[in-house]
Amino acid sequence: MSFPWLLSGHLSGCRIRLHWSLLLGLMAAFLFPQTSDAVVGYLLIITAHIAGHYLLARRGGLSTVGIDLNAVGGSLHHRGEAARLHYTLAGAGGVLGQGALVVLVTMAAAALSLDAEGPLYEVLTTYNLILMALNLLPLSGTDAASVYALPGAVVGRLEEKLTYLQIQEVEAQRADWQELIDRDGAAAQVPSPSPATPIELEALLAQRDAEADAGITDAFAAEVSSLLAGVWSSEE
Repeated sequence: MSFPWLLSGHLSGCRIRLHWSLLLGLMAAFLFPQTSDAVVGYLLIITAHIAGHYLLARRGGLSTVGIDLNAVGGSLHHRGEAARLHYTLAGAGGVLGQGALVVLVTMAAAALSLDAEGPLYEVLTTYNLILMALNLLPLSGTDAASVYALPGAVVGRLEEKLTYLQIQEVEAQRADWQELIDRDGAAAQVPSPSPATPIELEALLAQRDAEADAGITDAFAAEVSSLLAGVWSSEE
């Protein structure tokens, strides 16, 4: 395995790598008086950090394909398409997970009247806050970039939502106006006759020819009657 990774492997298709700095975190845990509690607390912090990344990535529809563990937590590699806010939340999930751990431990200690001065409590709170501060440093392997980009991502998401709502409102108004136009037009419109079929057209043409022939016959009969009347009047 090449530097800076001490170990590397795959679990259920997910690549897992251990950074050499993870040893520094474990060595710092061994400096506490009660080593076992300190090590357990440190591992819980790392677990909360990775769980924060994983849960927010999954919440955003991203799949995890790689996990890199280091002294201050680690990072995840994702696959999939998601909005900018979901990517940013997944990147900042480690610090958010550690913050959630501090809140939960503090609330549990207050509710259950647990020892707030023991090494485990101190690691899960004070030492955890120190690691969170280190994660905010703009260094490789930290969550700083995602954390600092989070406000902009939230504002961008709110602008997208606002624009979408405005478009929906305009579309609703346009639909209402179109309904009014169609309703007023239907009330004022005189229904037009439906187009005639070929058989109906032939019948109409035959009727027209018959009416024309009848008109010619009537005119001829009127002319003949007029002539006869003239003859009779002359003979008298």
